[in-house]
Amino acid sequence: MPGRTGGPGAPAGPPIPGQANPNALKGPPTELKIDSETLPKKFAPPAAKAEVMDLDQPLAMQDEIDKLKKDLAKYQTVMRTAKSTDADKILIRNGIRYRLALMCLKKNRLELSKLHEDLTRDLNSAASAPEAANANAIKSFRQIVMQEIVSQAGPLLVTQPFHVRLHIALLLGELNLTEENPKFALKLEAYSPVCEPLLQVISSPDQPEGVKIVAVNGLARNLRLGNANVTVRTKVAQALVAELSNKKAHSWYQMRLAAALAAMDVDLVQGKPIVVDVLKAVLADDERTWTVRAEAARSLGRVPLPAACNPPSVTKAVAAFALKLAKAAQQAPQTKGDESKWKGEFFKLYLAFQQFDATDLMADKKSKAGLLNNSQAAAAPAYALIHPLVAAILQAQRLTVQQVQALEDWVKPPAEQAKPEKPATSSPAEGGGAAPMSVRGGPQKI
Repeated sequence: MPGRTGGPGAPAGPPIPGQANPNALKGPPTELKIDSETLPKKFAPPAAKAEVMDLDQPLAMQDEIDKLKKDLAKYQTVMRTAKSTDADKILIRNGIRYRLALMCLKKNRLELSKLHEDLTRDLNSAASAPEAANANAIKSFRQIVMQEIVSQAGPLLVTQPFHVRLHIALLLGELNLTEENPKFALKLEAYSPVCEPLLQVISSPDQPEGVKIVAVNGLARNLRLGNANVTVRTKVAQALVAELSNKKAHSWYQMRLAAALAAMDVDLVQGKPIVVDVLKAVLADDERTWTVRAEAARSLGRVPLPAACNPPSVTKAVAAFALKLAKAAQQAPQTKGDESKWKGEFFKLYLAFQQFDATDLMADKKSKAGLLNNSQAAAAPAYALIHPLVAAILQAQRLTVQQVQALEDWVKPPAEQAKPEKPATSSPAEGGGAAPMSVRGGPQKI
């Protein structure tokens, strides 16, 4: 009831209408002074809306869309039965154009997810009930369909507004040349030609970072599940390294770039281990967030370590980062109600040395992931010192002075320890909006 209290000594509740408020401040009211000419300190006007948000360039006019719709049922039948005569290819081309044209209509902005699902369902059904029941025919037909999608959807990454570009980049990153099909002994294989339009996205300074993040994720998936040749892999490596070298990029984008490099099966580019070099530089950069640097550590446990990069120096770099991370965790430890703090970063540090599970492989898709599984890295001594730190954080325990000192004695010679250390400028809680990673069921080897 309004005006009732919660019991003796409890503060009075809201007053009954018409009565004086017992909680009101006493004395004369403070005069509110407003300067009509000067803006408040630290005031920042809202940024102008980016032009890419309001682009409106329909792929097809409504009359053409209506015409294309008439053959939709025939198109879906051809997709399922894997027919590929010239007339069938026209139906496929027109059916895909119809789906994409709907996505590009301004009036359909709120329906983008559904329209995306409609097109994805068509693609998944491709050759699901082929008339010629053999693996080669299925693969050949799906090649035609995927090539048509890339041909039509790629240009939309430049002409369409932000949200459409986002869906197109996601669509391309999901394309598969073949789906898992035990009946025809087919395994899931990503469609590698999508790398070209996705590379154009991340290399363009005019693309919003939100679209770039989706493109990077698509590239990483394609490298893991596809069979891109060495030329394509090298192009991807150069693009990702160039983007990650920009420390002014949003930390979430940096994190995705560092994660994508874990799938990069490239030893040397023009004689230099550019992938390892950029990941080591990120590890040592105190201006980067902890989350970005921890992701770089994890990726170093999955990329090739050619002799040119001096593999033991990679372990040393990871250990040096672990020391900085441990000291930061000591200074700002987990507290009650905030037990997840630091767990994401330390778990990724653990993954620099170990597999997550049996499917977690090196970028070559053959060897077990983790520096411990690479004899050239000589990682066992560092891991023996880092493992107790990771275990303590994951169990919400404080790091001890002895644990941190043991790692410091291994990382730094005694003479170097006497020198003052430049404090890290990145906040422990930073991560570009990424919440600390929770461990499902806990780490498997801790």
